[in-house]
Amino acid sequence: MSKSKFPLFLKQHYIKNNEKYTHTRMKNEQYKVTGGSYSILPGKDLDEFYKVYWNHVFNLRQKEYLTERQLSTDNSPIVIDLDFRYPDNIKDRCHKEDFIQNIVFLYLEKLQDILIFQENTSFPIFIFEKPNVKVLDDKTKDGIHIIIGIQLSRPLQQYLRKQVMYDFASISEDLPLTNSVEDIFDEGITTGKTNWTLYGSQKADSEAYKLTYLYRINTDDFNELQTENTQDYASNYNNFKTLSAQYDGHIRYDVQPELIECIKSNEKSNTRSIQEITPALYQLGESGFGIEKYLSKIRCIEDLKRVVDQIFNDNLIRSDDYKIKETHDLTMILPESFYNPYDKWIRVGWALRNADFRLFFTWILFSSQSPSFDINDISQRYVDWCNFKEGPNCLSDRSISLWAKSYYKDAEKEGQENLYNKIIETSVEYYVQQSIISSGVDFDLAMVMFQRFKDEYKCANSQKNIWYKFEEHRWVEIEGAVELNLLFSTLMYKIYHSKSIEILGKINTIDKSDQDYDMYEKQLEKVSNICIKLKDSNKKGGIFKAARELFYDRYFVHKMDKNPDLMVFKNGVVDFKNKEFRHGAAEDYLTLTTSVEYRPLSYYEDNEAEKIEEITAFMRSLFPIEDVNKYMWEFLASSLIGTNLNHKFRIFLGTGSNGKSILIKLMSKLLNTRERGGYQGVLSGSVVSQKRIGVGNASPELMNLMGVRLAVIQEPSKGDKLNDGPMKELTGGDSITGRKLYQDQVTYDPQFDLVVCANTLYDIEDTSEGTWRRIDVIQFVSKFDDNPNDPKWKHHKHIFPKDKFLERKFENWKEVMMSMLVDIAFKTNGLVCECKTIRDASFEYEASQNSVLKFITSCVRDCEGSNIKVTGLWRDYQLWMQTQGDQKMLKQSELKEKMNKMYGNYAATKCWKNARVVINESNEEGEEEEQEADVGNEGAFCIAP
Repeated sequence: MSKSKFPLFLKQHYIKNNEKYTHTRMKNEQYKVTGGSYSILPGKDLDEFYKVYWNHVFNLRQKEYLTERQLSTDNSPIVIDLDFRYPDNIKDRCHKEDFIQNIVFLYLEKLQDILIFQENTSFPIFIFEKPNVKVLDDKTKDGIHIIIGIQLSRPLQQYLRKQVMYDFASISEDLPLTNSVEDIFDEGITTGKTNWTLYGSQKADSEAYKLTYLYRINTDDFNELQTENTQDYASNYNNFKTLSAQYDGHIRYDVQPELIECIKSNEKSNTRSIQEITPALYQLGESGFGIEKYLSKIRCIEDLKRVVDQIFNDNLIRSDDYKIKETHDLTMILPESFYNPYDKWIRVGWALRNADFRLFFTWILFSSQSPSFDINDISQRYVDWCNFKEGPNCLSDRSISLWAKSYYKDAEKEGQENLYNKIIETSVEYYVQQSIISSGVDFDLAMVMFQRFKDEYKCANSQKNIWYKFEEHRWVEIEGAVELNLLFSTLMYKIYHSKSIEILGKINTIDKSDQDYDMYEKQLEKVSNICIKLKDSNKKGGIFKAARELFYDRYFVHKMDKNPDLMVFKNGVVDFKNKEFRHGAAEDYLTLTTSVEYRPLSYYEDNEAEKIEEITAFMRSLFPIEDVNKYMWEFLASSLIGTNLNHKFRIFLGTGSNGKSILIKLMSKLLNTRERGGYQGVLSGSVVSQKRIGVGNASPELMNLMGVRLAVIQEPSKGDKLNDGPMKELTGGDSITGRKLYQDQVTYDPQFDLVVCANTLYDIEDTSEGTWRRIDVIQFVSKFDDNPNDPKWKHHKHIFPKDKFLERKFENWKEVMMSMLVDIAFKTNGLVCECKTIRDASFEYEASQNSVLKFITSCVRDCEGSNIKVTGLWRDYQLWMQTQGDQKMLKQSELKEKMNKMYGNYAATKCWKNARVVINESNEEGEEEEQEADVGNEGAFCIAP
């Protein structure tokens, strides 16, 4: 039997856990199976992998335990993992081929609603099963793996999964399943986050899946399943890659146009079991009124309207739940743009579900306005309803109110009636009446205040009396006590003063003998006393205290500026995820602002093209090297988005008059400084050069960076050492926990890119890849001088005249350049491409701090047929270090590790092949000559030409 090359191949492609892998090996100590992660790139590596794996598993009959990472791109095949659980008395497989064919037909039915199938095309469907079920002490396990040979994006695969789950019960009634449909359809496989078991591999304690059925689907007739011989197909090596989740050669079909926009709003949710939900259609809802009797009454739209009227008018909604009626009314005035596009329609449903379970029929009545509404879908909509998320971070009744308010504010300008104000005034009226009945007790007056201004004010900290007001698309901190007390004496007073005039008018129209006369007089007296109370500073304290409790949002600080994809401008909010510009919403919980207006780049291209040219020329003078220029545009654009995908610590390096500081000043004009409520902050150098701040200690400097997108570190002094721990934490996206002085502890995820402007570089002792892959050195190679033609600059390649009035241009540039950066960010999604010039500079920096790396790059040369032994290399390194002054000598293990990375694994061959050590020495004439290192019998050398 020939020896397998597969183990060696795996060793050569083994990677550490923190590197990006393509395959993993499942570990099992009981069966002495060692795990691992491997990087096998598409192309020659992957082709070779398939060959040695095929020989190892299918020719040599060796067991293997590999999984493959699924494709993250839109060309992934449709992969499905069905997990079945049965009672422990089941010993044999419960399903047969007819069940499998029913599954296939169900998927085909749903796919025809999603894709536009071209005529006269075909695609395969692969069915995989294990030879036997797995019988455990408490249950029996079985399953089916399916690959459908069609390319389909992850969101559409998730949508397909949901559609199939809805109808799965109709084909699985005969199976004694004990797990829910949610558990049966593995969501991790559908999202692509869970690895797929490579065909031929298995878990250590299980059998491998085998190809048991292969259907060929012809798009001219979806009702016919053409079967192919699975043994012939699976035994042919040329077909093996098609059985992989990484195969990207399957056919692609266009998506149904009406589904393209719909799927954009498809969000992953932790849904309840549909099998658990369906019976609830005929049980009591959370509100206590029976849903069954209402569903049974609905046969048409008029029935639906009568049901809604009955719910709200038959005391099924308690008087103290008046807020639910208000939410219903606000929902029903939302315009067509909220019930025809899927993405807005579903968001209305989410908001209503989180507001109150009883608003289900409000959502249905709202939905009935759409031409696509089908009365027969109500039961299915209820299933959706029960799956919707709940919680403080979800849309809510406040969202409904804000949508209506925003729409009718604009509609009123066009002469339409403001239905929002009409409802709100009615709502406030209800609470006004309640406060009159109670003779103006503090809480009832505060409730009127809350209903009137609940969308405009928040109390973020009731003990320290910290308040925010929503204005200019964001929440702005205010002197709450001053502003709200003024509202009591003005707008609140006006409400009750108007009420007193209204009551007085009623009194004047009736006779004293009228039975209502005394009632109105008592009301007038109560209202008059309330008016006096609202003007009395001593009495307003109790109202303010009650209002503070009502306006208090305990989640406010934790939700402030959390969304990394949103950025506030003077005239709205840019959403980088959805690539749109919109009005700011209170539910965004944004507090920072750029303080510049945003317009699409096309506006400036049409109207202010000369400014675009000026900015482009300025950036070209700062970064005259082409790949660095491109890198810097992408980096500055990425700093607008808070996702921090690149995890970099950037050093702007250069001596005086090179543009580092001027670029930072320009960015502060765009982003606005943190001191003024903006997105650009400053950090002292000690944050990355000293030890970490202890958890719970006051750390106002770091806490001031919540939501900040660009953090500039003060310039280091010569000899300053970089502490790699804090640097990794700040660039790696780890959560930061701390507190401002005299405030509560808060945890947030950093959204900022770190930049340090330096004339001199940090000393860095850490030699690990985790530190150095984060560091990008951007050299500012240009010089700006009053006299660029001075002979002293004749050898300088990039010299430009200094513009003493440059900073004055920034005010005119800032909005144009911001639009240029937003346009780039929309295209790159915050990713910054690698730049060779910058990587070379960073590598040079690393070599200056790492004597091993410097030695290897200086003295180790490629030399065909020659080998290096570790002992000889270590001796050469020690001798070389004697000529290197104060540079720190590293350990032999570090030398070996770095050589392994650059010249392959030493352990595999007990030497590094095709390499020699060449030492550079100066001869007596001052010329440099290269001499062989004395490596004795353990190494060889070559004389450099």
